[in-house]
Amino acid sequence: MAPPENLDARLLRFRSDPGAEDAGALADALLTARRPRDASDVAATWLKRDPDAAGAHLAAGRAWMDLGDLLRAQKALLQAARTDPRSPAPYRWLGEVLLRRGDPARAVKVLEKARSLGSADPAVARLEARANRLARVVRGDAPPPRSPVAPQAPAPPGRREHRATPRVGVAPDELG
Repeated sequence: MAPPENLDARLLRFRSDPGAEDAGALADALLTARRPRDASDVAATWLKRDPDAAGAHLAAGRAWMDLGDLLRAQKALLQAARTDPRSPAPYRWLGEVLLRRGDPARAVKVLEKARSLGSADPAVARLEARANRLARVVRGDAPPPRSPVAPQAPAPPGRREHRATPRVGVAPDELG
C-alpha cells in the first residue's frame, strides 16, 4: 500500500485547480489534521463552485466550529441540514455547536434527529446524554454537575498564601 500523499501537496493542487481534488475528502482530511483554516478555505472554494453542496456547508460548519466561530458554524450547519435533510451528519455537528453555545434543550432535539436518521457516530449518544443532563440542570430538574477540580486547601496556619498578582481592589502595598 502506498503512503498517503502529503496534505500540503493536495491543498496546493486544489488551490491551483479545484477540480483536481475531491474537495470533500480534502476538507475532511484537513479537519482531521486540525487545520480548520485550510478546511474553511477549501469549503469556501467548493461553495463558490456549488452553492447547494451539503458537504461543503458541513465542512464549513465544522471548520468554523473548530475555529471557535459558533454562530457561523451554526449557520453553515443549518444550511447543510436544509440542503440534505436526510443526512444525520449536519444534525450531529449542529447538536455539538448548540451545546457549546449553551443551548442544551435545542441540542437534545437536534441530536435526537441525528439518531433517528440512523447516525452511526458514537459521539451522538455521548453528546445527547450530556445535552439531556445539562437541559435538566437548566430546567431545575437536577443539581448542577460537580466540578472535576478539587477545591484548594487553605494555607497551613502561620504560612501566608502566595499571590502572583494582586486582587482587584487591593493596593499592592496592602498585600504585605
